[in-house]
Amino acid sequence: MSRADATPYGGGRLTCATVAGPVAGPAASVVRRPSAAAPLARRGGHRLANDPINWWLIGLTIGYLAWSYYSLPSSIWARLAFAILLTIRMKPDIIIPYCLSCLQLKLNFAESLSDEINLESGFAAGLTGFESYAFAVPPLLISVRAALAFTNARTDHRFFPTGLYLLWALGGIFVVIGAFTIFGTGRGWTGAMRMYSIVGAVFYGLLMPRLRPSEINRLAAGLAVVCLALYALAMGGRFGARTLFVIGPIGAAWGVTALLRPSRTALFAIVLLFVTATVSLFRATFMVYGSWIWAATAAGLAWMSPGGPKRLASHLQAYVLATAIFCTVLFFIGVSRQVNDKSTNDGTFLGRIEQKLYADRGPIWSGCIRVLFE
Repeated sequence: MSRADATPYGGGRLTCATVAGPVAGPAASVVRRPSAAAPLARRGGHRLANDPINWWLIGLTIGYLAWSYYSLPSSIWARLAFAILLTIRMKPDIIIPYCLSCLQLKLNFAESLSDEINLESGFAAGLTGFESYAFAVPPLLISVRAALAFTNARTDHRFFPTGLYLLWALGGIFVVIGAFTIFGTGRGWTGAMRMYSIVGAVFYGLLMPRLRPSEINRLAAGLAVVCLALYALAMGGRFGARTLFVIGPIGAAWGVTALLRPSRTALFAIVLLFVTATVSLFRATFMVYGSWIWAATAAGLAWMSPGGPKRLASHLQAYVLATAIFCTVLFFIGVSRQVNDKSTNDGTFLGRIEQKLYADRGPIWSGCIRVLFE
């Protein structure tokens, strides 16, 4: 895709920030109605410092993706070095490359959206056994880089939730103590720190340089293009990736917003919604299904909300609160239901819901609660 190809889709608006990590900060900072089209983020033939599209980094990412298909074992370490580079850079232009770097094409083309992976014999040849650390380092580095940015006097702290960040940092001390407590057991001692760092990656995004509305539109359009490409692969053949869980709702929100606003992006929005809806609603797991519906509904509600930004924010907050209450009720129902985790559903829509909430997640939730009380 050339630079000119990316700009026609710059008029979309990211109305629903569902991505954890670097995307959440810049994307959640401003929610406004866009102008007719996002302007080119260039001046005098040179790329602006805050341009969220960096073709050099995207080119390196494409090189890594090709490497991950032809030589997966060695590409794992290349990805580690690339992720470290992006994390230290800490600018909005790392968002799309970092998202794509989470792919491993050799595995992705052997995986389906039902979590099944079929690998040929001898696939593990060349693995050293330490590859898990290559995936443990980047989340931890994100936390460290966020802490360094937080203590930097030049960082913009005007809209940063300092109290919430300090509370999260305090909890991280206990997570680290717990991790080193089980270090000698060999039971994945970095797991808790990785998960905690991933949750806290939202602070990393909030500490990035802030984007103007036109730059947010440009970033959202780029993510929409990436979303269409990945979902087209999933629709056309055997392709699966956890990235689809994250980028699908962004594509749904951008597509609904662009479709509701008459412009030259309408055709692209129709194609995007058709491809993502086909995969999410008919071929993916119930989680992908629910995430796509939630994001598309949020975008529609945001567009129909009358009034200014404050009224829009209040409507979205009410929608999120209603979702949280609904999920809390489902959580307690799932814990209280005595359903065997090996139970099967009857194939109906309601049967899929019961299977996901009660037989799939319910036993995990109830087991965690029992462990906490014991």
